[in-house]
Amino acid sequence: MHAKHAAVWMGTWLACCVGAASLWGQQPPDPGTQPPPDPQASVQQQLKDLEARIAALERQVQGIADLQQQVDALRARLDALANSVTNTSQIVGEIVTQQGGSYAPNILGKMQTDARFREEMQRAVRGKVVFNNYTGVWQEAYVNGTLWNVRPGRSYIYVPFGEVRAQLRFFEAEARPFNNWQFDPAENMHTLTINIQ
Repeated sequence: MHAKHAAVWMGTWLACCVGAASLWGQQPPDPGTQPPPDPQASVQQQLKDLEARIAALERQVQGIADLQQQVDALRARLDALANSVTNTSQIVGEIVTQQGGSYAPNILGKMQTDARFREEMQRAVRGKVVFNNYTGVWQEAYVNGTLWNVRPGRSYIYVPFGEVRAQLRFFEAEARPFNNWQFDPAENMHTLTINIQ
């Protein structure tokens, strides 16, 4: 029985201690409450939050730097495009003339003043030589060194645009130059007319 009395005595003593603590204004610890926050842990958490914010700011700054590089690249491309437009405008100004409210090609004028332009145009553009053979019989004509049989009436051949040297075989001793090109808007090309009479 002695152990039984010891357990009762121990339980009574604990109850008294708890009761006495209540009387003195102290509460026994509640097992469901948290211990007070550790100030050191709070500072460490704030440092971690600050480091995360700094990392986010650094990413934003890098994004801004990337955008600035893209803007600089676009600015360089726009400058190159502006230069190209300026150069093109100068070239167009040399080969196009304004007539009232519209523009017309000044190709013949440019071909007369610029040999390099004339060569390029002759390679790139062709014109139509129109023969008006009023003789009533076939005629032979050399055009730029090539022999052509020209039928009676109206006929045509295509040649490189530029000066044309033509010789009517039975009427002329040598070829003579023709450069009286006219722009035909209906056909959207230049034509040169040679009359055989």
